[in-house]
Order: sequence, then structure tokens, then C-alpha cells
Amino acid sequence: MQSELAMVGYVPNHEQTGEALMEIRGITFLYPVAMAALTVGLMLFYPITESKYAMIIADLKKRHQNDSV
Repeated sequence: MQSELAMVGYVPNHEQTGEALMEIRGITFLYPVAMAALTVGLMLFYPITESKYAMIIADLKKRHQNDSV
């Protein structure tokens, strides 16, 4: 985390500039929000219906039985 803060102009033990404070806010808030939005977008395009879920569970059970033999 220290290297990321150095890239935005953070200087330890000094009063921070307005630009550095905005960049720090970006690192701690805006980037996580952007990643969460990207995750939600990906989830919307990967639908799991009841039938697909049942197929996945059946496949996993079959694999588990084959591995334990």
C-alpha cells in the first residue's frame, strides 16, 4: 500500500496536498466501487438457472464418486 500512496503524492508526516488527498480517496473508494460494478456486470452475463445449477451439482457429485473409488 505504501508504494501506491507514493505514486499519488503522499508524503509521510506532512500535511497532504489537495491533489494527494483526492488520489488517496480514489484509491480507497472509487477503485473498489468500480471493481464492484464490474463484478455485478459480469454476474449479470453469467446467468445460472435452476436447471443449470442442478446440472452442475449432478456433475460435481459424479466427479466426487469417481474420485473416491
